[in-house]
Amino acid sequence: MSECNPDTANSKPRQPGPPRKKTPRRITADYLHNSGLYYLERFSSSAANFEKVMMRKVTLSCRHHTDQDPAACKALVKETVAKFLRSGLLNDRLYAEGLVNALRRRGMGEKAIIQKLRAKGIDTGLSAALLSDHDDRQGRQRHESEMEAALALCRRKKIGPFALPDKLVDDNERRKNLARLARAGFSYETALKALEMRVEE
Repeated sequence: MSECNPDTANSKPRQPGPPRKKTPRRITADYLHNSGLYYLERFSSSAANFEKVMMRKVTLSCRHHTDQDPAACKALVKETVAKFLRSGLLNDRLYAEGLVNALRRRGMGEKAIIQKLRAKGIDTGLSAALLSDHDDRQGRQRHESEMEAALALCRRKKIGPFALPDKLVDDNERRKNLARLARAGFSYETALKALEMRVEE
């Protein structure tokens, strides 16, 4: 007959539960600096987006440590952002330039790119200028870049000239494809032309 440990014989197995949440750290200049460096090691960011990320940490910390002064914590965030801008760790132009290049390759239209950059805190004027610079570097006019991006999206989604040979494209499917391109920031004319192109073109 097998033996059992009398100390554990009547104990109940530990029930799995949600992981315990970490207690938010108190806000200090050093904490924000180190936390900011760790964030930028993993993600590229605009100054405005970086400030939002740091302010979320402040909100959580002040909610837990009620003796902290939110205004003083916010001032520390502003100082951290300014310090990172001076050192070049944050650079809105370089960040936006990289995003424009990546989004064009993925097949995104100008309107959608500007909207996405605006959500990240990038000025519309800077976004438009960077799109124009991108076109110049590629040696293309604006409409040519838009068409190339639209076709890149068609290729990725296997629609239009890149649709599978046995795929039936009826009026309903055509409307869905036009809507896809519209959501990606392309005009109706560009979307329609891209979808009606032949592979040879």
